[in-house]
Amino acid sequence: MRLLGFDSAYAERAADYNLVHRARSEGRVLLTRRASAAALPWAEAVHLESDSLDEQLFQVAALFPPPEHPMTRCSLCNAQLEVVPKEAVRDEVPPYVYATASGFSKCPECGHVYWQGTHFPKIMRRWKSLRKLSRSG
Repeated sequence: MRLLGFDSAYAERAADYNLVHRARSEGRVLLTRRASAAALPWAEAVHLESDSLDEQLFQVAALFPPPEHPMTRCSLCNAQLEVVPKEAVRDEVPPYVYATASGFSKCPECGHVYWQGTHFPKIMRRWKSLRKLSRSG
């Protein structure tokens, strides 16, 4: 979700009530595979019906249009990424990456560095298909 640009939080195992309470207190919609959590009367929740990641993403995109720009959030901590000069990350990335990547982003919270690696085209294809779905729906 974060790589696609969604502001999202992740919760490991927790009781339904705790998941719903956290989502409400943070002003979020709970995405859950648990029908019991989605059915709580005070829950603003979406029950994800499939185990397939692609099907889950299409279900979410049908309800919430993907952000205009993907790859803007840290996949680790959810902070907004900042574009940084290449020289600023010279000592933080492998030499090959430094030599071949044209642009870098960095998380101001956890310091993780991002660049357009081999996974980038797949993420962009997925994001474009989700954007297309949300505009046609």
